[in-house]
Amino acid sequence: MTRSPNDNFSAESNMTDLNDTSFPAHEENRNVESQVYSRELCNQLQQLVTDSNLEIAYPPSRYDTGDVLTYNLIGICPDVRGRAVFEVDKFIGGGFAGQVYRVKLIEKEIDGAPNLLNLEVGKKYAIKILIPPSRFSVLFRNFIYWLAYQGPFSAQVNFSAARVGVIWQKLIRRGAKIYFGSEHTIVDTYATFYDEKLNSFGEVNEWVSGRNWKFEIDDKIFQRKHAKKLDPIPDDGSVNSPEYLAKRKFMAKLVQLLHDMGAPELARQYEWATMKSQPNALKRIDSPDENGSDLTAIDFRAGLALLPFLPMSPADFKLIIKGLFRGNLVQFDRGNLRKLDAFIQQHQHEFADLMPAYEELKVWEPQYRQSVPDISHQGIKLIYSRSLRKNVKAGLIRGWESKNLVDEKHKEKLNGSFLKFVIFYVLGIIPLLGKFIRKLWGNEQYSRHIKNILVKKG
Repeated sequence: MTRSPNDNFSAESNMTDLNDTSFPAHEENRNVESQVYSRELCNQLQQLVTDSNLEIAYPPSRYDTGDVLTYNLIGICPDVRGRAVFEVDKFIGGGFAGQVYRVKLIEKEIDGAPNLLNLEVGKKYAIKILIPPSRFSVLFRNFIYWLAYQGPFSAQVNFSAARVGVIWQKLIRRGAKIYFGSEHTIVDTYATFYDEKLNSFGEVNEWVSGRNWKFEIDDKIFQRKHAKKLDPIPDDGSVNSPEYLAKRKFMAKLVQLLHDMGAPELARQYEWATMKSQPNALKRIDSPDENGSDLTAIDFRAGLALLPFLPMSPADFKLIIKGLFRGNLVQFDRGNLRKLDAFIQQHQHEFADLMPAYEELKVWEPQYRQSVPDISHQGIKLIYSRSLRKNVKAGLIRGWESKNLVDEKHKEKLNGSFLKFVIFYVLGIIPLLGKFIRKLWGNEQYSRHIKNILVKKG
């Protein structure tokens, strides 16, 4: 499933500032001031929690304007390491895939190669942290993902999954140069990081100032079939809805590119008939590319897995059937490396400088897929393949550690005892109480935290 329309790090002109809240005129008796989001009030409440000296500090669900974020970055082709300090300029929104911010880079230190990440101090970027800001969205997304793959949401907690997503995006961006004549049609991505406060991986992307198409009056809708064949779509008044038609044509061509590159499940992000993918492609309001195109695809992170019994849009029925013919009972972001390899071999010259990224993808892709049980793909192989079971076990424990369900001490205990591992896994199936019981068992700091809440005197 594509992200929510609010999860749009580029629709700057379409977003309502969180501090500019308005209310209906008829609610005259309501204290409007009390309804406005107040950063100062949030800070006061946070300070009250901090002053209570809890064993575990209350974690934020998201950041606010003015917050300073310091991350250890790993670049994308080359995978250089570095450190960067960002200041949050604006919280843009959040969907099932994560939460997005417009940030300004205020400091960077790149190991041995300061210019390799192409990050400029003082410039604005988009940061996407792969955990939703809404508690309900987190629970629902993780539940759907668990039904699909029987493990925690990989992109949030698994390094290999975080890397696979951005490397695919980088390669697709180069593929767009072949299909559209310019990489400008795909948002650029620069690095991945891990956010210690939110317990989630994230990524640094290009900031694109853009908008969705304007509403266009069209009394010639039955002539669109003919207009769709025009290339480019004329903007001289002969067609009543040129922006609409241009965007639809752009997205259809992008879907074809994704299929040709071996990324059919990512293509779901741009299938027009999902009726929610349109915000994923924006009309730039800064500058077009060298060919005059001003449409840019901005989202390559799926939020919800597609289950065969749970279609969420009209297009999903068709996608489910196509997926079954490919042997995929569930769909999310799985790619076909053999098809990608054939595409790259066909365009070797274009991909020459990105071959290190492709080689990295071939390392992380199998590790990502083998980090969860995923019985719809791995099936009985889990029974007879000792190496697969070992990888799945390691991946699950790594995910639990990222979510603070286990500490270092209990991580070693789970690694050393198959019985404890199985019991810990089964506890997670219990609704509501399962997570609480696992944290009490696997995290000593959390156990002390709960004990202090219950028995510590004020």
